[in-house]
Amino acid sequence: MTLDQLLARIDDLRSDTHHRIGAPATPRAIAAAEKRLGAELPADLAAVYRTCDGFALFLGSDPIALEGARFRLLTLEELQTWAEMTGGEDDADGWCRPKRKRSAAWASDPKRITVFDLANGDYLSFTARSGGPPLWIDDYHEAPSVLAASSVEEILERALDPACIVAGTWTSPFVAAETDEEDEDLDVSAQYVASPAHFRAEVELRDGKPERALEIAKAGRKGDKDFRALCDVLVAEALAKLDRREELAKEVAAITKRWTGGKARPLIHPGLWQRLERTVAARLPRDQTLRAIRASRAEAERGDFI
Repeated sequence: MTLDQLLARIDDLRSDTHHRIGAPATPRAIAAAEKRLGAELPADLAAVYRTCDGFALFLGSDPIALEGARFRLLTLEELQTWAEMTGGEDDADGWCRPKRKRSAAWASDPKRITVFDLANGDYLSFTARSGGPPLWIDDYHEAPSVLAASSVEEILERALDPACIVAGTWTSPFVAAETDEEDEDLDVSAQYVASPAHFRAEVELRDGKPERALEIAKAGRKGDKDFRALCDVLVAEALAKLDRREELAKEVAAITKRWTGGKARPLIHPGLWQRLERTVAARLPRDQTLRAIRASRAEAERGDFI
Protein backbone atom coordinates (compact mmCIF):
# COMPACT_ATOMS: atom_id res chain seq x y z
CA MET A 1 0.00 0.00 0.00
CA THR A 2 1.12 3.56 -0.61
CA LEU A 3 1.59 6.03 2.23
CA ASP A 4 -1.54 7.92 1.13
CA GLN A 5 -3.59 4.71 1.30
CA LEU A 6 -2.21 3.90 4.75
CA LEU A 7 -3.00 7.40 6.01
CA ALA A 8 -6.53 7.08 4.62
CA ARG A 9 -6.95 3.86 6.61
CA ILE A 10 -5.80 5.61 9.79
CA ASP A 11 -8.14 8.52 9.09
CA ASP A 12 -11.04 6.06 8.75
CA LEU A 13 -10.39 4.83 12.31
CA ARG A 14 -11.53 8.12 13.86
CA SER A 15 -15.01 6.75 14.50
CA ASP A 16 -13.74 3.50 16.05
CA THR A 17 -13.68 3.58 19.87
CA HIS A 18 -10.75 1.13 19.91
CA HIS A 19 -8.53 3.85 18.45
CA ARG A 20 -7.84 7.54 19.10
CA ILE A 21 -6.71 9.69 16.17
CA GLY A 22 -5.45 13.23 16.76
CA ALA A 23 -6.36 16.31 14.78
CA PRO A 24 -4.09 17.27 11.86
CA ALA A 25 -0.99 19.26 12.79
CA THR A 26 -0.43 22.65 11.18
CA PRO A 27 2.73 23.44 9.20
CA ARG A 28 3.61 25.95 11.93
CA ALA A 29 3.37 23.27 14.63
CA ILE A 30 5.58 20.91 12.62
CA ALA A 31 8.15 23.67 12.06
CA ALA A 32 8.12 24.51 15.78
CA ALA A 33 8.75 20.87 16.71
CA GLU A 34 11.65 20.64 14.25
CA LYS A 35 13.18 23.81 15.70
CA ARG A 36 12.86 22.48 19.26
CA LEU A 37 14.37 19.10 18.31
CA GLY A 38 17.10 20.62 16.18
CA ALA A 39 16.31 18.21 13.34
CA GLU A 40 14.06 18.08 10.30
CA LEU A 41 11.39 15.40 10.36
CA PRO A 42 11.54 12.90 7.48
CA ALA A 43 9.13 13.92 4.71
CA ASP A 44 6.95 10.84 5.16
CA LEU A 45 6.71 11.40 8.92
CA ALA A 46 5.75 15.05 8.38
CA ALA A 47 3.00 13.81 6.04
CA VAL A 48 1.66 11.60 8.84
CA TYR A 49 1.54 14.56 11.23
CA ARG A 50 -0.32 16.61 8.62
CA THR A 51 -2.98 13.87 8.81
CA CYS A 52 -2.96 13.51 12.60
CA ASP A 53 -0.91 14.93 15.44
CA GLY A 54 -0.49 11.57 17.14
CA PHE A 55 -2.63 8.46 17.35
CA ALA A 56 -3.25 5.60 19.76
CA LEU A 57 -4.26 2.32 18.13
CA PHE A 58 -5.50 -0.92 19.65
CA LEU A 59 -6.50 0.58 22.99
CA GLY A 60 -6.99 -1.57 26.07
CA SER A 61 -10.19 -1.95 28.07
CA ASP A 62 -10.02 1.70 29.13
CA PRO A 63 -10.40 3.86 25.97
CA ILE A 64 -9.34 6.96 27.90
CA ALA A 65 -5.94 5.58 28.93
CA LEU A 66 -3.84 6.28 25.85
CA GLU A 67 -0.79 4.74 27.52
CA GLY A 68 -2.53 1.38 27.20
CA ALA A 69 -2.43 1.56 23.42
CA ARG A 70 -0.38 -1.14 21.75
CA PHE A 71 0.82 1.10 18.94
CA ARG A 72 1.08 4.85 19.43
CA LEU A 73 2.40 7.76 17.38
CA LEU A 74 3.64 10.35 19.85
CA THR A 75 2.30 13.86 19.41
CA LEU A 76 4.65 16.59 18.19
CA GLU A 77 4.77 17.93 21.74
CA GLU A 78 5.85 14.51 23.05
CA LEU A 79 8.70 13.98 20.58
CA GLN A 80 12.09 13.82 22.28
CA THR A 81 15.64 12.92 21.45
CA TRP A 82 17.02 9.79 23.08
CA ALA A 83 19.23 11.96 25.32
CA GLU A 84 16.20 13.93 26.53
CA MET A 85 14.17 10.79 27.15
CA THR A 86 16.95 9.34 29.31
CA GLY A 87 17.37 12.51 31.35
CA GLY A 88 20.18 14.05 29.31
CA GLU A 89 22.64 11.25 30.04
CA ASP A 90 25.62 11.21 27.71
CA ASP A 91 26.32 7.47 27.92
CA ALA A 92 29.45 8.07 29.99
CA ASP A 93 29.59 4.41 30.95
CA GLY A 94 29.47 3.41 27.29
CA TRP A 95 27.01 0.60 27.96
CA CYS A 96 25.33 0.95 24.59
CA ARG A 97 28.22 2.43 22.62
CA PRO A 98 29.41 0.35 19.64
CA LYS A 99 33.00 -0.80 20.16
CA ARG A 100 34.30 -1.66 16.74
CA LYS A 101 31.94 -1.48 13.79
CA ARG A 102 31.90 1.93 12.11
CA SER A 103 28.68 1.12 10.27
CA ALA A 104 26.88 0.66 13.59
CA ALA A 105 28.19 3.84 15.23
CA TRP A 106 24.98 5.79 14.57
CA ALA A 107 22.91 3.14 16.37
CA SER A 108 23.62 4.86 19.69
CA ASP A 109 23.04 8.35 18.29
CA PRO A 110 21.93 10.42 21.34
CA LYS A 111 20.05 12.79 19.01
CA ARG A 112 17.90 10.11 17.42
CA ILE A 113 14.22 10.93 17.93
CA THR A 114 11.68 8.57 19.48
CA VAL A 115 8.43 8.63 17.52
CA PHE A 116 6.40 5.41 17.89
CA ASP A 117 5.60 3.84 21.27
CA LEU A 118 5.15 0.04 21.05
CA ALA A 119 4.38 -0.29 24.79
CA ASN A 120 6.48 -2.11 27.41
CA GLY A 121 9.39 0.29 27.01
CA ASP A 122 9.80 -0.41 23.29
CA TYR A 123 10.04 2.52 20.84
CA LEU A 124 10.80 3.15 17.18
CA SER A 125 13.26 6.01 16.66
CA PHE A 126 14.81 7.55 13.58
CA THR A 127 18.37 8.69 13.03
CA ALA A 128 19.96 10.57 10.16
CA ARG A 129 23.49 9.80 11.30
CA SER A 130 23.92 7.14 8.61
CA GLY A 131 24.56 9.90 6.07
CA GLY A 132 21.74 8.63 3.84
CA PRO A 133 17.96 8.49 4.25
CA PRO A 134 16.67 8.33 7.85
CA LEU A 135 16.81 4.84 9.34
CA TRP A 136 14.32 3.54 11.89
CA ILE A 137 15.71 1.71 14.92
CA ASP A 138 13.90 -0.49 17.43
CA ASP A 139 14.84 1.06 20.78
CA TYR A 140 14.26 -1.62 23.40
CA HIS A 141 14.41 -0.56 27.06
CA GLU A 142 16.34 2.56 26.06
CA ALA A 143 19.08 0.65 24.22
CA PRO A 144 19.41 0.48 20.42
CA SER A 145 18.43 -2.93 19.16
CA VAL A 146 17.86 -3.62 15.47
CA LEU A 147 16.99 -1.78 12.30
CA ALA A 148 13.21 -1.87 12.24
CA ALA A 149 12.34 -0.25 8.91
CA SER A 150 13.56 2.08 6.21
CA SER A 151 10.48 4.31 6.05
CA VAL A 152 7.28 5.33 7.81
CA GLU A 153 5.35 3.64 5.03
CA GLU A 154 6.96 0.31 5.90
CA ILE A 155 6.26 0.81 9.61
CA LEU A 156 2.57 1.56 9.07
CA GLU A 157 2.11 -1.23 6.53
CA ARG A 158 3.53 -3.78 8.95
CA ALA A 159 1.64 -2.40 11.96
CA LEU A 160 -1.71 -2.39 10.14
CA ASP A 161 -1.28 -5.89 8.70
CA PRO A 162 -4.34 -7.96 9.78
CA ALA A 163 -1.92 -10.83 10.54
CA CYS A 164 -0.76 -8.83 13.58
CA ILE A 165 -4.13 -9.38 15.25
CA VAL A 166 -3.94 -12.66 17.16
CA ALA A 167 -6.85 -13.76 19.36
CA GLY A 168 -8.18 -10.19 19.27
CA THR A 169 -4.88 -8.68 20.45
CA TRP A 170 -2.38 -6.72 18.38
CA THR A 171 1.08 -8.31 18.34
CA SER A 172 4.04 -6.17 17.38
CA PRO A 173 5.66 -7.20 14.08
CA PHE A 174 8.88 -5.44 15.04
CA VAL A 175 11.67 -7.64 16.33
CA ALA A 176 13.27 -6.54 19.59
CA ALA A 177 16.41 -7.94 21.14
CA GLU A 178 16.18 -8.94 24.78
CA THR A 179 18.97 -8.61 27.31
CA ASP A 180 19.82 -10.61 30.39
CA GLU A 181 19.41 -7.91 33.05
CA GLU A 182 20.90 -10.17 35.75
CA ASP A 183 24.21 -10.52 33.93
CA GLU A 184 26.19 -7.45 35.00
CA ASP A 185 29.10 -8.38 32.74
CA LEU A 186 27.01 -8.56 29.57
CA ASP A 187 28.43 -6.23 26.92
CA VAL A 188 25.17 -5.03 25.42
CA SER A 189 26.88 -2.81 22.87
CA ALA A 190 28.88 -5.69 21.43
CA GLN A 191 26.13 -8.29 21.54
CA TYR A 192 23.11 -6.29 20.43
CA VAL A 193 24.49 -3.40 18.40
CA ALA A 194 27.81 -4.17 16.77
CA SER A 195 27.89 -7.95 16.66
CA PRO A 196 24.61 -9.33 15.28
CA ALA A 197 25.03 -10.30 11.66
CA HIS A 198 21.50 -9.23 10.83
CA PHE A 199 22.28 -5.66 11.88
CA ARG A 200 25.47 -5.41 9.83
CA ALA A 201 23.85 -7.10 6.85
CA GLU A 202 20.98 -4.57 6.95
CA VAL A 203 23.49 -1.74 6.82
CA GLU A 204 25.42 -3.26 3.91
CA LEU A 205 22.19 -3.89 2.01
CA ARG A 206 21.01 -0.31 2.50
CA ASP A 207 24.47 0.94 1.48
CA GLY A 208 24.10 -0.81 -1.88
CA LYS A 209 26.39 -3.75 -1.13
CA PRO A 210 24.18 -6.85 -1.54
CA GLU A 211 27.12 -9.24 -2.08
CA ARG A 212 28.57 -8.27 1.29
CA ALA A 213 25.14 -8.37 2.93
CA LEU A 214 24.57 -11.89 1.56
CA GLU A 215 27.89 -13.09 2.92
CA ILE A 216 27.23 -11.64 6.40
CA ALA A 217 23.63 -12.89 6.61
CA LYS A 218 24.52 -16.44 5.57
CA ALA A 219 27.27 -16.61 8.16
CA GLY A 220 25.09 -14.98 10.78
CA ARG A 221 22.26 -17.46 10.67
CA LYS A 222 24.72 -20.25 11.43
CA GLY A 223 26.22 -18.48 14.41
CA ASP A 224 23.28 -16.62 15.92
CA LYS A 225 20.17 -18.77 16.30
CA ASP A 226 18.21 -16.00 18.03
CA PHE A 227 18.31 -13.89 14.86
CA ARG A 228 18.31 -16.69 12.31
CA ALA A 229 14.86 -15.87 10.91
CA LEU A 230 15.81 -12.26 10.29
CA CYS A 231 19.04 -13.38 8.63
CA ASP A 232 16.91 -15.69 6.44
CA VAL A 233 14.96 -12.69 5.19
CA LEU A 234 18.13 -10.72 4.57
CA VAL A 235 19.59 -13.58 2.52
CA ALA A 236 16.48 -13.50 0.34
CA GLU A 237 16.54 -9.72 0.04
CA ALA A 238 20.22 -9.73 -0.96
CA LEU A 239 19.62 -12.40 -3.61
CA ALA A 240 16.69 -10.35 -4.93
CA LYS A 241 18.91 -7.25 -5.16
CA LEU A 242 21.46 -9.30 -7.08
CA ASP A 243 18.66 -10.66 -9.31
CA ARG A 244 19.82 -14.25 -8.72
CA ARG A 245 16.31 -15.60 -9.21
CA GLU A 246 16.99 -19.32 -9.39
CA GLU A 247 19.05 -19.21 -6.22
CA LEU A 248 16.38 -17.03 -4.59
CA ALA A 249 13.69 -19.61 -5.34
CA LYS A 250 15.76 -22.45 -3.83
CA GLU A 251 16.66 -20.39 -0.77
CA VAL A 252 13.07 -19.35 -0.10
CA ALA A 253 11.89 -22.94 -0.42
CA ALA A 254 14.38 -23.96 2.28
CA ILE A 255 13.42 -21.01 4.49
CA THR A 256 9.68 -21.67 4.37
CA LYS A 257 10.27 -25.35 5.07
CA ARG A 258 12.36 -24.48 8.12
CA TRP A 259 9.84 -21.90 9.34
CA THR A 260 7.04 -24.47 9.24
CA GLY A 261 9.12 -27.50 10.27
CA GLY A 262 6.91 -29.12 12.88
CA LYS A 263 7.52 -28.79 16.62
CA ALA A 264 11.08 -27.50 16.18
CA ARG A 265 10.12 -24.54 14.01
CA PRO A 266 10.77 -21.02 15.31
CA LEU A 267 8.02 -18.51 16.12
CA ILE A 268 8.10 -16.07 13.22
CA HIS A 269 6.84 -12.51 13.48
CA PRO A 270 4.20 -11.59 10.88
CA GLY A 271 6.40 -8.78 9.62
CA LEU A 272 9.09 -11.26 8.57
CA TRP A 273 6.61 -13.33 6.58
CA GLN A 274 5.47 -10.10 4.94
CA ARG A 275 9.04 -9.06 4.06
CA LEU A 276 9.78 -12.48 2.58
CA GLU A 277 6.59 -12.47 0.52
CA ARG A 278 7.20 -8.92 -0.70
CA THR A 279 10.77 -9.81 -1.72
CA VAL A 280 9.66 -12.80 -3.76
CA ALA A 281 6.73 -10.92 -5.31
CA ALA A 282 9.14 -8.29 -6.61
CA ARG A 283 11.43 -10.82 -8.35
CA LEU A 284 9.31 -13.95 -8.93
CA PRO A 285 5.73 -12.65 -9.32
CA ARG A 286 4.60 -15.55 -11.50
CA ASP A 287 6.73 -18.26 -9.93
CA GLN A 288 5.33 -21.11 -7.85
CA THR A 289 7.67 -19.96 -5.06
CA LEU A 290 5.31 -17.08 -4.24
CA ARG A 291 2.35 -19.46 -3.96
CA ALA A 292 4.44 -21.75 -1.74
CA ILE A 293 5.24 -18.86 0.63
CA ARG A 294 1.59 -17.94 0.99
CA ALA A 295 0.65 -21.56 1.61
CA SER A 296 3.40 -21.93 4.22
CA ARG A 297 2.35 -18.74 5.96
CA ALA A 298 -1.25 -19.92 6.09
CA GLU A 299 -0.05 -23.22 7.56
CA ALA A 300 1.96 -21.41 10.23
CA GLU A 301 -0.99 -19.17 11.12
CA ARG A 302 -3.10 -22.23 11.86
CA GLY A 303 -0.60 -23.23 14.55
CA ASP A 304 0.88 -21.20 17.39
CA PHE A 305 2.17 -18.56 15.02
CA ILE A 306 2.65 -15.10 16.53
